Amino acid sequence: MGVKSKVGVFILACAVIGIALLGFTQKEESYNTDEVLGSLSDEYAIQAIQISGDTHPTISVDAYESKDISAIKKHLGNNLSEDDLERYDIEVFSRNSIENGGKIKESYSTESVVDSLWDKYSVQSTQFDDEHPIMSITVYDEEDITKVENYLEDNLSEEDLKDYQLNVYQYSENPKEFRENAQENLASDNK
Repeated sequence: MGVKSKVGVFILACAVIGIALLGFTQKEESYNTDEVLGSLSDEYAIQAIQISGDTHPTISVDAYESKDISAIKKHLGNNLSEDDLERYDIEVFSRNSIENGGKIKESYSTESVVDSLWDKYSVQSTQFDDEHPIMSITVYDEEDITKVENYLEDNLSEEDLKDYQLNVYQYSENPKEFRENAQENLASDNK
């Protein structure tokens, strides 16, 4: 291999490396803080996002549900650049929680958890209110009883679990059997 061919191979190798580095730096430059913040809305219910402050730069995120706050902080920590994390203070909060004295309204969180049962299980009916300490959930499939109980225990607030006795039972078209199912499960919960 002659000197000219070695120089040609060297120039070609340099060109390939240069193109690869250029492509890599362009990918790095395509990072956009606004895109990262906008991606929050794809995964979480967000009321507002704001970047503010010259002397004390802050990224503020107002989540609808306070239970999402830690997940949102983790998302930002994993997806914002190191420069952004050093430059900005990150504030994630829920105005709903603040406006209600630091607590989410019980009926709001309770209703959203109970409403989510309809998408996850074969539910026939849900019934609860603030006047009665029993939350009754009727399911079509007996196998769903334990699943629904576990779901509610995992997703209702501690306060809801203290305030309501859960009664999950199987629906029946026979009124006597339906009543018995409700009473049987309620009696077994009281033991």
